[in-house]
Amino acid sequence: MYNVRKASDARSNRMIYENYCGLLEKFADDLHNVAKALNDFQIAVVQCRKRYNI
Repeated sequence: MYNVRKASDARSNRMIYENYCGLLEKFADDLHNVAKALNDFQIAVVQCRKRYNI
């Protein structure tokens, strides 16, 4: 019985880690999108400054 339970726990832990890795990948994608948005914003600020000589 112990071995069956241990194998079940290992499968359960693997699922938890796979879900955790999936969440980390999603978070990394979200951070990448935020970085792109900040870069676009910075470009817009520079263009605005050039346009209005600020």
